[in-house]
Amino acid sequence: MNQPFRYEFDRKNLRHWCFDDCPKEELVTCWHYECLRDCSSVIERVLQWRKNKPKGGETLLPELDSAESLLELYSDRLYERFITEWPEVPYLDIERGIRVHHLAVQYLLGKRLLDLRPKNKPVAVFPIRNWSTSNPQIVRDFQQWLKSARPKCTIRETRGKPTPVRLLRPRLRALGAWRLSRVMPQSEVIKYAFGLGHPLYKNQPQISKVVTKMSRYLARLNQNAG
Repeated sequence: MNQPFRYEFDRKNLRHWCFDDCPKEELVTCWHYECLRDCSSVIERVLQWRKNKPKGGETLLPELDSAESLLELYSDRLYERFITEWPEVPYLDIERGIRVHHLAVQYLLGKRLLDLRPKNKPVAVFPIRNWSTSNPQIVRDFQQWLKSARPKCTIRETRGKPTPVRLLRPRLRALGAWRLSRVMPQSEVIKYAFGLGHPLYKNQPQISKVVTKMSRYLARLNQNAG
């Protein structure tokens, strides 16, 4: 049985485990790229595709006439076709132009999914019975109508909703701690990161908890991607 591919992890290269410098607009793509570097089933698929692909292949940064042609070329094959450094090279070591290109493709894929979603239909209609009624009166009528017509159970709290920055920076920090914990004891991870001016966690219980959670997450990811 073949051993799963493992990229060469150099803890001296902070970009393998510290993602503080990742621009906030690239957090989603950075997280996607980095967590899949530790997903052996995806790596196996990618390496097999590269091995069997036709000679010549695609150009790295093709000149395309439209967003749709860009999407058709790269759909489902992001890392194989234009991030050839994956999985060996950390995301933040990839050339900026390649990262921007990747970001554009991810945006187009996400937009296509959103366009395919069924459009929401109106759930209620406020009747305006006479256009000669003044605007202030229409507003007062609407407020009265809303109080009586809106079901109480549908009001949802939206404050504090997680943003990519609030959601993904902690995940990337946990991934970095998990990677370091594979080459040194967890107690040393705390000292090592702090000594380099990029502290990850303050104490043993904290790092132990996030490393365990990250191990489970990567195991599920690998299983579901296989």
